[in-house]
Amino acid sequence: MMNKLTAIKAAVLGVAVLGLAACGDDDDPVVTTAEYMLTVHNNTAAQPFSPVLAALHNDSAMLWQLGQPASVALEVMAEGGNNSQLMTALADQYAVASTEMVLMPGNSDELSLQAELKSGLLLSVATMLVNTNDAFTGVMQIDVSGLEVGESMQLNLPIYDAGTEFNSEAVGSIPGPADGGEGYNAARRCGGCGQPPPGCGIPSR
Repeated sequence: MMNKLTAIKAAVLGVAVLGLAACGDDDDPVVTTAEYMLTVHNNTAAQPFSPVLAALHNDSAMLWQLGQPASVALEVMAEGGNNSQLMTALADQYAVASTEMVLMPGNSDELSLQAELKSGLLLSVATMLVNTNDAFTGVMQIDVSGLEVGESMQLNLPIYDAGTEFNSEAVGSIPGPADGGEGYNAARRCGGCGQPPPGCGIPSR
């Protein structure tokens, strides 16, 4: 089961609309698309972030849900930092992108997304806290359709436990630079029983 771990600030996300594309005649221009620039700042003391995934989408896309089992795509990212399955799952949405490198504490990275202007344009962001078994941070379904050109918003991102692996923090079970161990492994789900929650008999927290 996925649980919010703490209310500490894992990251700061800034979203700004940089520009608009318009079509039509000079008397009646029709604004059709907007470019959204995301800046993600790693505000942790010692937690690298895996490559950051960001997507603009409609309300049918949901990367996670509190209290519900994580999808395999989220599990793969939360345990090993690989967001490729999440990107594939969002491929039919308005825009999806990922940074390329690990984001170290104190550093920032940027992403640019372009999408057609429409009501209910939602933003989701996700990244793994690398020196953990299965913790991640992000936001989901933030409505950015009302942002004007040059306007921005800033969000603090909470930390979540994907609930897919027993949080032993044991040597060899964490993929980050502090351990160099194994990332995603379905056989380690929920502490080694090999079954995804809720069927696992070992608590995942």
